Amino acid sequence: MENEIKYRNASLDLVRVVSCFTVLITHSLFVLKVFIPKIGMFALVGNLAIEMFFALSGFLIGNIFIKKIIESEFALKKVLEFLKNRFFKTLPTYYLTLLISLVVSYLMYGDFQDFNLLFLFFLQNIHEADFFFFSTSYSLAIEEWFYLSFPLIFFLIYSIFKKSTKKQVFLYSVMLYILFSAFFRFYKLIYYPNLHWDTAFRKSILTRLDGTAYGLVLSYLNSYNKNFIKKNISFFLIIGCIGIAFSILSKMKVHNFLIYTVYFNFMPTSTVFILAKFIYLPPFNSTFTNILKQISISSYCFYLVHLQLVYIPLSTYWQAKNLTEAFLQCFCMYFLTLSLGYLLYRTVEVPMMKLKDKILLS
Repeated sequence: MENEIKYRNASLDLVRVVSCFTVLITHSLFVLKVFIPKIGMFALVGNLAIEMFFALSGFLIGNIFIKKIIESEFALKKVLEFLKNRFFKTLPTYYLTLLISLVVSYLMYGDFQDFNLLFLFFLQNIHEADFFFFSTSYSLAIEEWFYLSFPLIFFLIYSIFKKSTKKQVFLYSVMLYILFSAFFRFYKLIYYPNLHWDTAFRKSILTRLDGTAYGLVLSYLNSYNKNFIKKNISFFLIIGCIGIAFSILSKMKVHNFLIYTVYFNFMPTSTVFILAKFIYLPPFNSTFTNILKQISISSYCFYLVHLQLVYIPLSTYWQAKNLTEAFLQCFCMYFLTLSLGYLLYRTVEVPMMKLKDKILLS
């Protein structure tokens, strides 16, 4: 969920906004599911939105990495600068939300639920995301560990293979993540065959580190093979849509080893194909662009607060008695999420990003 680029692409802001609202809506379906049982099947659309978040984050972070490290003089200081920028954006808001969530949990339940110290280090889903407290943090943990490890892996490979170019090392590093996660999924399925698909495979750090890596492949092609993407953009869109449809239908109908393994290669690849189309959409009008920007830059905070601080407390103390009231409850959830998320963005994220610019690494 990275915004730190010199310019903004309105179509990519559109992708982030649509993905964000898709997650907000699908997570609120538990309120409507009481009255419309079949509506729960749309949760798979929310899974797709998370995949798009991974792909988009990888693409944007890849652009930054290519510009600041690949295409300029390389030094460890730039790697540290890269990490500083990322962590100033994400960590303060995460830890504040975590603290508030603990307070809310204690007030609601008299304890801290299944919170443990692993949440402080983004290790809560290193093996399995089998927790109720701050359950949406699984995706943040996956991304944070990718952002932390990728520059360091790149630096390590570059130090070992001194004759390789930085572009080659970039691709080596990306492929390492894709191969590692693919191998680990096979390993996990063989040795832990009874683990749950959602909590132990889709939401586990080591099995999903490659989700963001596919976005880096797109950033590489966009930087060095742009004409190839442009010439095949419609074909990519068609293949991506077919791939997404096939992945969703397969998940709904089939439960075999493919869903636990290659599904997680197929789904993000299809997502990246679709994302490629949005890179080259024609410009929107300025008013629409500004609206997208304002929502997009706050989307990380919306995601942080929506479930643990809004949806769960509201649904606990307000149990809808009919479908109309359930829809009203959902509307209140969205309104409170946008309000609280924007407040978090203005009071924490913006000041932290300004502070980040004042801290220089020697």
